[in-house]
Amino acid sequence: MKKRTSVFIVLLAFAVFPLMFAQAANETCSAGDDSCKIDNGYSCLNQKINDKECDNLAPEEKVFSLIAAGKCLSEVKDDSQFEDDIIYTSQSVIGMKESGSVDSDTKKWLFGQNRTSEGIDWFLEVESPNKTSCTIESSGTNTVSINEDKTIGSVIGGSSCLTKSSNGYWLEINPNCYDENFTISCDNQFLTTLLYKSSDSDTIYVSEKTSSASAEGETEEKVESLCFGDGSCNYEETLWGALALNVLGINTDAYLPYLITKSSDSENENFLPNSFLYHLTGSVEFKNQLLAEQINGKWWTSKESKYFGTALALYPLQYEEPSQKKDSVDWLLNEVQEEDGCWNSGNIRDTAFILYSLSPKSFASTGTSCQSAGYFCLSQINCNGEILQGYSCSGAFVCCTVDKEIQTCSQQGGEICSSNQICSGVGSITTASSDISSGELCCVNGVCQVPQAPVVSECESQGGECRVNSCLSGESESSLACQYSGDVCCISQTKSSSTGWVWVFLLLILIGAVVAGIIYRDKLIPYWMMIKSKFRRGGNGLTGSSAPSPGPRSPPSSPGFRRPMPSRHPARRLPGARSQGEIDEVLKKLKEMGK
Repeated sequence: MKKRTSVFIVLLAFAVFPLMFAQAANETCSAGDDSCKIDNGYSCLNQKINDKECDNLAPEEKVFSLIAAGKCLSEVKDDSQFEDDIIYTSQSVIGMKESGSVDSDTKKWLFGQNRTSEGIDWFLEVESPNKTSCTIESSGTNTVSINEDKTIGSVIGGSSCLTKSSNGYWLEINPNCYDENFTISCDNQFLTTLLYKSSDSDTIYVSEKTSSASAEGETEEKVESLCFGDGSCNYEETLWGALALNVLGINTDAYLPYLITKSSDSENENFLPNSFLYHLTGSVEFKNQLLAEQINGKWWTSKESKYFGTALALYPLQYEEPSQKKDSVDWLLNEVQEEDGCWNSGNIRDTAFILYSLSPKSFASTGTSCQSAGYFCLSQINCNGEILQGYSCSGAFVCCTVDKEIQTCSQQGGEICSSNQICSGVGSITTASSDISSGELCCVNGVCQVPQAPVVSECESQGGECRVNSCLSGESESSLACQYSGDVCCISQTKSSSTGWVWVFLLLILIGAVVAGIIYRDKLIPYWMMIKSKFRRGGNGLTGSSAPSPGPRSPPSSPGFRRPMPSRHPARRLPGARSQGEIDEVLKKLKEMGK
């Protein structure tokens, strides 16, 4: 009997204690303790990886486990996609860089996958403050005259590489000459640069590189435009391939023309190209475009996932704190992080990428933390100071002696709003600038307006929230009206944790009572017999009628004698009392439980 009782108690413990631990996990972190929540995320990620084991992870799960947690390195290299698939290998390079183990063979393989880009038209611009004549040498020689109004007067010579462009201001380069060097010399002071555009677009882009020379001096220009792809250019592969090269500290300027001109193609917008372009160029224009793509002030989407998209958008902002990032972090940590610390139903890829973008951990022994030493982690292109070796930053970021210079609002193409105005308009954002005072805003892609009284929808007045597509986890869709017809009304279904604790304690009390009844059943039987006797006689304390009052006290009896109990009138049976058969049945079941 004791053995059976012990087994029963052990089984009860296994049933109850997981409930207690799960309930306790809900209250591990306080509302504003982001560090605690991120630590919970890493604990959950490591547990998921350990439970599933690296050998059993999908390729994306393995590579992002390597990036965020430093795990599964050998399994990543053993995967059939390694040094076969450009995106997988590029992501592997990012993870191996964090672990300090990038092989030269992997770099060589990645370099071997690039090719000359396609679908881009190139132009040479030669500009002088005065009317001038220039000689341009390539496979042949051309003489070009430039008018005082900057237009091209004539192009003569034996080379077919250059012709006057349709607008008359530039020289269009023949695609057959993209691999040639152009040496330019003019009889007046001049400057040269390359321009480019997508073949199916009229938008012109100016190369970052501009060269100048005095009269009779020389400049040199060469078209450099590469992409990644197997047989032809692939946009997503070029995004990740260029990012991997950037992580390795390799110049990626040759990939920018293709990435920039094709970024607005509808089939490429799903890859969130502005995140990559901001990291590769450091251009505030791409940063502001990225911030403007935030949805509902909370998330971004990429490849049909708002978790992966948000992680991708936050990646180049690891060491920056724009307001859009703060809103997104609040959404991740306070709205959609699950009780165990993971995201998206324990999705390893998404959880790993989110954690890496929020709070990256380096697993390579690279020395002191850059920020702890008082320096600044920046993308290499944004470092205008000295790049310090021996100090650690995440991924492609380098340790710089000076912080990034903040541009003025006008340099960012924005408008300064006064303290009583807001930045309004589709795609509008507010951003930091060096020339705003307290209370002012730098409004980009919008207009400054005095705010109007907010319109409260029926949904919001009833405590709901209007969302664009669907409700979040823990919410149910309601028929209440929203301000915009396409939105859905979502009502929270969250229950307070205190209610859960009440049920846990009640369950423990009930189980304890049952266990005590089993263990001490022999001692409890006399009490049950007394209860049974009272039921038979209609004992005191029963509701419905009062028992007869006792007679006067008798004097205490002498030692050794037993005084007979005074006789009582039989009490009437109460209508609400249980039958004798029911009492016997209860005692029978109690005895069977103790066998």
